[in-house]
Amino acid sequence: MNTSTRGSALTTLLKHPARIAVLGMTACVGTGISDSGLCAGLRGSVIALEAGLLAHPETHDAVGEPGTDVVIGYNAGCRS
Repeated sequence: MNTSTRGSALTTLLKHPARIAVLGMTACVGTGISDSGLCAGLRGSVIALEAGLLAHPETHDAVGEPGTDVVIGYNAGCRS
């Protein structure tokens, strides 16, 4: 996935908080989606999100807080 595609996917995700909530909940409830498949599919986007948040600490809290929650949830559910 190139940087442009990754950025647009992240932008789309961040514009739809419900999607973030659904993605976050999949780590907590049983679904038909495999954890390894979900984690692998999100890895690149979460890495890009984390890098962007670290590179821009001035990011407004309305974006930074949920973005940080996504990174923390991913790390807890996919890297443990």
